[in-house]
Amino acid sequence: MKGILLLFFFATASAEIVGYFKEYEVHHFTLEGPSSDTIYDFDRDARIINGSDAEPGQFPFVARLSITRRNPETEVSSGTLCTGSLIHEQFALTASHCVTPNSDWITNVAFLIGTVNRNVPGTIVNSAEFWFLEQPATLVKDLAMFRFAQPIVRTALIDFIRIPSRVQTNYEFVGWPVTTIGWGRDNTGASTVHLQYANFLVLSINVCSTRFTEYEICYVDNGTDSMTQPGDSGGPVIVREGDHMTQIGVHAGRRTVDGFSFHSAARLSTFLDWIHEYSGITIRDS
Repeated sequence: MKGILLLFFFATASAEIVGYFKEYEVHHFTLEGPSSDTIYDFDRDARIINGSDAEPGQFPFVARLSITRRNPETEVSSGTLCTGSLIHEQFALTASHCVTPNSDWITNVAFLIGTVNRNVPGTIVNSAEFWFLEQPATLVKDLAMFRFAQPIVRTALIDFIRIPSRVQTNYEFVGWPVTTIGWGRDNTGASTVHLQYANFLVLSINVCSTRFTEYEICYVDNGTDSMTQPGDSGGPVIVREGDHMTQIGVHAGRRTVDGFSFHSAARLSTFLDWIHEYSGITIRDS
């Protein structure tokens, strides 16, 4: 594949707690670079259940994450699959639980971008450092942000998704139709070659369950019987505002309460200040 940024030496994550945001601890990790044991694991594609195949360039901001960990006691390496989104030439988002637990075991985080089909080569870029939020009281995993070692160049198949504006701070988007995009596996373990997407509807967190917090979005299938699966974690939840797509959430998972299934995402309109503080990205006014 083209665009591989590789530095072959022993790599570990250097970690520290760098502050707090609202009720969350802010953790920071630096990565020296991928090593010979890096696991990209880009061959076992799968899908959102009852989703649709994404077309090339339809969602050019979606990335497939391969996270490599090395157990310091056994020296055995393993890989984790998640989905992420490009929000800037040097920054991307995913879910915190993609990098926890054992964040200090991480040796590399690789992003596959520029393709929606495993048979069509894309570009691999690697993360130089990342931050994630963790709520100490309940261990709720929420949001993670990565910085790339080198800026990403826009192409017809690679672009960035905008996030909410200042006037949308803390906005809940209740009643809005949303689209979730992901590389997650299906319930049969069957493999597919395409990035998947499906449509949902945002509900009030009060309607969903007391298990949801004010920092989340709750959404359900929009008449399609679609479901998200492991590997979809960290995928973008987007709305359409005129000619623009805006990411309003980072997919976290699915919860079943009293027989009803709800999907949850970190609500980006709540974390605009955090994104700006640790990335320097300017948040648009409107």
